[in-house]
Amino acid sequence: MSDFGAPPPPSYGYAGTPAMPAPGGQPAGLGVRLVARLLDGLILGIPFGIIYSVLVLPAIMVAAKNATPTVDPTTGAVTGTAADPAAMGAIFGTAGLVYGIFFLIIIAYEVVLTATRGGTFGKQIMKHRVISTETGGNPSFGAALLRWLIPFVGSFACGIGQLVVYISPAFDNTGLQQGWHDKVAKTRVIKL
Repeated sequence: MSDFGAPPPPSYGYAGTPAMPAPGGQPAGLGVRLVARLLDGLILGIPFGIIYSVLVLPAIMVAAKNATPTVDPTTGAVTGTAADPAAMGAIFGTAGLVYGIFFLIIIAYEVVLTATRGGTFGKQIMKHRVISTETGGNPSFGAALLRWLIPFVGSFACGIGQLVVYISPAFDNTGLQQGWHDKVAKTRVIKL
């Protein structure tokens, strides 16, 4: 039996209706999120710099040395004006391999840690975490991947799109400080 006199349940999210209660705690501020992102950059960047210096730079130096033009003082013949194609292939192959492996490490670092621990090491150090707006727990692997993918795609516009995505929580009028990547992935970042 229905009660036609009872008011309808609130429809969350529409003008004039109450906001749906957000799971979790207080939103993490942009300052701590920025510091966490910088820490993650160091955590990933230092090993990458070392690996790149050991594997790729020596090959570049050898190719550059071989490509330096020299003039024979007796004949005046110029030699070494072009890099050896085999050396250049080795450089590009090594650099491509290093970048490919590092790209997979970045995806694993960002996505796996977010889905299993609620955030990267930088976020954990800065005492905040990513939660699902639907469950209040860690986001799924798909949500974590989507959350990482949106700023990554933005980086193709000279990094400006990525920067805009990362500062978008400042323009969130819901009070939850969700970035565009958070809204699409249905996540938010909270203080611990």
